[in-house]
Amino acid sequence: MLVATVACLIGFFFGLHYKFLVLVPLTAIATLAYAFAGALHGQAILAIAYGIVVLAFGLQAGYMIGLISRDFLGQIFSRSMVVPPKRS
Repeated sequence: MLVATVACLIGFFFGLHYKFLVLVPLTAIATLAYAFAGALHGQAILAIAYGIVVLAFGLQAGYMIGLISRDFLGQIFSRSMVVPPKRS
C-alpha cells in the first residue's frame, strides 16, 4: 500500500511538471530499483513482480491525475496571487 501511495504522489508531481516522455524512463528506473531492492531483501519472484505492477500502475495513475489537474491547480494559484502577473 505504501508503494502505491508513494508511486502515485511521484507520478502526480511528474504529471504536473513534465511531458509524456518522462513516464517511460521513470517507470523503467523505478522498476529496476524495486527489483534490486526486492532481491536484496530476499523477496520471492512473484512478490517482486506484483510490486512492480503496483508501482507502474501507481506511477501512471498519478501521472494522469497530475495531467488532469494541471489546469485546475493553475487557476487556483493564479487567483491566490496578490500581485497580478506582468503582461508583455
